[in-house]
Amino acid sequence: MPDDIFGSPKPQLERPNRKRQLADHEQRSTAERVRDCLDYPLLYEMAELLPPPNAVGCPREYPGIVYLIMAALTPVTRSKRSTTGLLASPQDWRRVRAHIRRHLGRRAAAALPLTAPSRGQYQDALNSLLVPAADVLEEAFRRYAARQALSQGLFPSNAPKVWSRPERRQLLVGDATVPKAPSKARAVEIYDEDTGLIRNHRVDPAARIYYENGEKAKRKVRGTKWFFASGRDTGYWTRVILSFAHVGGGE
Repeated sequence: MPDDIFGSPKPQLERPNRKRQLADHEQRSTAERVRDCLDYPLLYEMAELLPPPNAVGCPREYPGIVYLIMAALTPVTRSKRSTTGLLASPQDWRRVRAHIRRHLGRRAAAALPLTAPSRGQYQDALNSLLVPAADVLEEAFRRYAARQALSQGLFPSNAPKVWSRPERRQLLVGDATVPKAPSKARAVEIYDEDTGLIRNHRVDPAARIYYENGEKAKRKVRGTKWFFASGRDTGYWTRVILSFAHVGGGE
């Protein structure tokens, strides 16, 4: 929230720069972020909302919590391939089993296979299990995020309301960002003029060209645009993402 949100904009040189780099004690290593995902209570609450395995046909080999954990780890490892590669390590897979035993009990952990899912199994579960339940999982996320924000002292009901200069922890903040598209290709099939071969490429069908940091900057980026609503405390790193939505169609 800029200081001049309710007043006249200040010149760029007079605006205070509140941005700062994380201190050394605030940094989170990849191993710590993986552990944070495995201990995230929301994932285990979401697992209860997923449909159980089918009673007929080929049963699902892994429970839904495994695929939810893989979905949470993908932003940390930056790709599905890296996530499956991480869990392919016997040591890391034992760590996953230990956390599932801690949160869901020994019976749930004992029912897990001795090896982690492959990338194909994860992709199939993503399409057939997680995507159909996206609305239910998003609503669970919003409820959990609201509880977390209130537990951190955001949006206090007994705090005095000053409309001209409200505290940061009393505000809902909206922002949009454009993550970079995972692939530069824009067509599924590309004709190679040198060899005469048709090459297949993975594409992001939702990727568009957007202007980042406002229209005046004219900084073009290609990716998928997402809107986030968050609550913030006095420190930027204590904010809580409350809701999110995909902005489609280049809007």
